[in-house]
Amino acid sequence: MDIELVMAISEVWVYGRENQLPWKLRDDMAHFRRLTSGPGNAVVMGRRTFESIGRPLPNRLNIVITYNSDLKVPEGCIVSPPKIEIVQWLIRDRSVVKLFVIGGLKVWELFFDVCAVAHITRVGGNPEGNKSIPATSPLRLLASWQWSPVELVISDERNDFPFTIYRVERKT
Repeated sequence: MDIELVMAISEVWVYGRENQLPWKLRDDMAHFRRLTSGPGNAVVMGRRTFESIGRPLPNRLNIVITYNSDLKVPEGCIVSPPKIEIVQWLIRDRSVVKLFVIGGLKVWELFFDVCAVAHITRVGGNPEGNKSIPATSPLRLLASWQWSPVELVISDERNDFPFTIYRVERKT
């Protein structure tokens, strides 16, 4: 099974504001849907990320990581404690082929060592946010991976900021 990170970050590592994305990028959201949807696919996210989305993402298994084992989630979601071995067991049991780690920070960090690929949307301009990846986070090591541009999008009526989508691979 493949495990891949998916994130959108600004040039200064900002990824959130008030538990939401600090931008509207409709073309990036369409890319996210194409990438993560489909049979055999699952997304894993933290509780706050799930709450900010507000519903299960369709056409893929949704795994919500939390310490609260009593968390009530709708059909289409399962709850897991933040232990990578338990998540791996859950997805094997459900025939998951590809797991996309969609955030937030603690969840990306939890899976970082077992990922060889990341799909990163790098947002241009200067979006303001109150959530950023700290300089001490292992995620900053992504800067040393091999970045290959997939798509460049300019700002327009669909997208608040210009952005580039990258496929990022761990150097071996």
